[in-house]
Amino acid sequence: MRISSQDVPSWVAGTAAGVMYAVLFALGTHYLGDVGWTAALIMGGVGAPFFGIAMGFLSRQMKQLMAPTAGGDELTRKQREIAFRATQRGPIPQDPAVRAAAAEYAQRHLDQAEKRWSRIVIAFGAFFMLLSFVVGVFDDDRPWWRALLPLCGAAVFSYLLFFRPRRLRRRITALTAEQPENESTS
Repeated sequence: MRISSQDVPSWVAGTAAGVMYAVLFALGTHYLGDVGWTAALIMGGVGAPFFGIAMGFLSRQMKQLMAPTAGGDELTRKQREIAFRATQRGPIPQDPAVRAAAAEYAQRHLDQAEKRWSRIVIAFGAFFMLLSFVVGVFDDDRPWWRALLPLCGAAVFSYLLFFRPRRLRRRITALTAEQPENESTS
């Protein structure tokens, strides 16, 4: 039996994410930062609740984005997965109900991406990642590759801020365009 992330309550997803964060942060801090186990576990334990709460909220938000569409209650789980995958990439579904569900999912994602608070958070994230990169470049004690990691994070934030909404608009246009019926030749 396969458990889907849609079946898990948001608080369970948040708790699991917080525990994983604490463990991975403690391991990374201990081995990469030359910090003792006690300090590494304390630092991981302090950040874990905040990370877990944020992941719980994101899990709830993802469930809202994946909620059955209007008239989509008759879609199977597999069809909903196909529709959700079609919001980002891949072939346009031939089934009109799945295509309509994919267009609605894409519109939900676009609405979420265009909310003012989302854009502000992403812009601040990109700014602080760039600031961290600049500080890392001027820090003589840090290896050069560690200065590049925040730059990669800033690139992800920039993609979310500038390119993803345009990509979603193009995908909605493709999903809502009339599909010609496939003609079979004998």
